[in-house]
Parts: sequence; C-alpha cells; structure tokens
Amino acid sequence: MRMHVRRAAAIAALVAAGAAAGRDAVSLDGIWDFALDPEDAGERAEWFSSAAPFVHTIAVPGAWDAQGFGAETDKLRHNFVGAAWYRRNVEIPAAWTGRRIVLCVDAVHRSARAWVNGKPLGEHTGYLSPWELDLTPHVEAGAAACIAIRVDSRQNWEVDCLTGCLDIIDAMFTSWGGIWGHVRLEGRNEAWLEAFVVRPRFSDGAITARAALRGDASHADGVHLQIVEHATGARAAEKMLPLTEALTSDGEVEIRCAVAAPQPWLPETPRLYTARLALRHGASVLDERSTRFGFRDIEIRGPHFYLNGSKIFLRGYGDDCVYPETMAPPSDTDVYRRRRAFARRLGFTFVRHHSHFLPPEYYDAADETGMLVSPELPIAYLEYYTRAKGPALELYAREWAAAITRLRNHP
Repeated sequence: MRMHVRRAAAIAALVAAGAAAGRDAVSLDGIWDFALDPEDAGERAEWFSSAAPFVHTIAVPGAWDAQGFGAETDKLRHNFVGAAWYRRNVEIPAAWTGRRIVLCVDAVHRSARAWVNGKPLGEHTGYLSPWELDLTPHVEAGAAACIAIRVDSRQNWEVDCLTGCLDIIDAMFTSWGGIWGHVRLEGRNEAWLEAFVVRPRFSDGAITARAALRGDASHADGVHLQIVEHATGARAAEKMLPLTEALTSDGEVEIRCAVAAPQPWLPETPRLYTARLALRHGASVLDERSTRFGFRDIEIRGPHFYLNGSKIFLRGYGDDCVYPETMAPPSDTDVYRRRRAFARRLGFTFVRHHSHFLPPEYYDAADETGMLVSPELPIAYLEYYTRAKGPALELYAREWAAAITRLRNHP
C-alpha cells in the first residue's frame, strides 16, 4: 500500500488542476480511495457506500497500471484489466445553496458508472468525450457527499470499437484503465452556457462567438463578449447585446465583433487571444465561458496549403502516443510544452497523430509553440471500422463530434 501511495503522490504533483473558466468549480484532482474489483463484486457489496473499506489510494488523473496496480506480465511491470473503484468524500461549498451541482469527468478508459451518496447517477462509454452528471437532487450545499466511480478497462466490442494508438496496440496490445482526465464539481446558476465556439477571420478581424444556452434563462437579459490579447491582457474588442438580439432561431446565443489590426497566429509568431462570453442579468453574471483562440485562416489552393493568405509548407512528423512512464497521456500542459518546444527546435511545424486525440493541455501547448496538429479518431485500421455495427458505429460518430466540439477553438 505504501508503494501505491508514494506513486500516487508523485503523479498527483505532476497533474494540472482542473478548472472551469469563469464558473465556480472545485477540483477533485489528486488522491482518491481506490480498490480493484477482479471478481466484479463491488456493486453487490455496495462499494459505492462510504462504509465499504478501501485500503489503497490512487492519483487522478492517471492510469492505475502506471501507479503499481495489477500483476506483472511479459510486457508490463503492472497490469490489471477489469473493473476498479474510485471513491472520495467531498464538501459541497455552502455558497452553492440554490445552485445546480454537477460532477464533471474529462476522460475515463474505457467505461464508467457513478454514484453519489449511494444513489446511482448514470454511466458513460467513450474515452474521448468528457461527461457530466447532475448531483443536485442527492446532495446539499455545505454538507459532505460521497462520490464513487466504477471504471472498467475491458472493451465491450458490441458498443465500443474505439481502437487506436492511445490503446497501446500493435506489438504491445495492452489494455490499461483509469480516470485519465480531470474531475471537478461545478456550481452553476439557473442558466449557463455550453459548447462555446469562437470563429475568427484574419482577413478582416471579424469574430463570431456562439454558445448553447442551457437551464432556465428567463432571468437572463444580456450577453457580453470581451476579447483580450492573451499575453498582455490588453482589451482588443468588446460588445454587449440584449439577450433578445443575441438569441438565434435554434435557441443559442451569438454575438459578433471585430478586432482592429488583428495579429495573426503563425508557427513563428503564435499570437493568441482570449475570448470571454458572459450571460448576464443586469449587473450580475449568471455564467461566463472563456477560451483562447488565434487568428488563422487555412485554405487549400491546388496542391498547396495557405495560412493567413501565405503559402506554407508543413514540416511534419508522426506521433504514435508513446508514454512509457504514465501509459495514459498526462493532463499536464508543461509536459507538452517541453515536447512541442523540442519539436519546434528541430524545425517541425506540423504533427500527425496516428489514430488518437490527446488531452486539451496538449493543444494548449501546440497553440503556444506554433504547431499545427492533425489528430485522428481512434480507428487504427480498416478492420476496426468494419467491425463496428449498430451502437459501436454510433459511438464513433458521437466521439468524433465530442472531440471536435471540445477542441475546435485551438488554432
């Protein structure tokens, strides 16, 4: 057990805290109670209860195999394929009285079920997509809550044919498991914004910001878009609209503005801006979303790529998602900053990711260091696509859409 605690603590020191920009949130990254469930006995024994004894701890995010759990195989020092349980007691902030309280999990490998205070919340399949669960009916602000998540690393081919380099295929063909993304609680007001997307156009500095409106928006009366230069914080543009003018026919909010003399995002000078979109009720902010973006237009003319109107040659290489120390790609921007900076020093401006997506922190580092990225859905070879039928084929489509929605603001 001491070995597991030491490794968990070391990995916890490397992970970046989960954050929900512009919204009250409590990070649940760090140390959780943990138990392997090789006999699938946990649900019958009610391991989702705080009374069930767990003798181990583990760091989130991270793969359990890389933290010393499982038996030695001919390929790995530790490997366990099956179900395992994460559990943590958390204090719901008293200031969240009257708010919607949501559990947000950025990524699990491969599927999961969750409980709070012994009540089942739901389940999720698909290791690219973040997922969230509403805790509001089962918890109280200012009181403790017991959150339990059962993760299963076994692949159910009937519903999940996702297979790519992140799954450690080819010579290794090694399954791994764990919560490999950030976990947090969010305290949301009666109305909130989702799927925030910024569409910048370098040619004239035009920006279109759009977001889905959720919850009870009857008290919302306006939206406020602010654009700032990321490096300096200097305000580049700002616009406010009454909600009635910002609402689209499909119930989303949309607001447009322009930045005078926009600075282009280029591999040599990767200039970034931050967009903040606030949903307001008078002087009060009901919710705010924030994202970075760059002014970069990409087009194809004949056989050539053009970036912001100028021809660009993509000096690229391939990445097969090799992380021998952590198995799961880290959710740590600094790790990727070092990797991307090294690639840029070698002269690369482009990378193709064979059959895998990485966490958002990777794309943050690519934005900052001027790398163009081509990620791929986890369909390593044709045999995996043809194997997918019915629900498994539908999962491909859902995961593809989720990955695009999550990452589309990255230049």
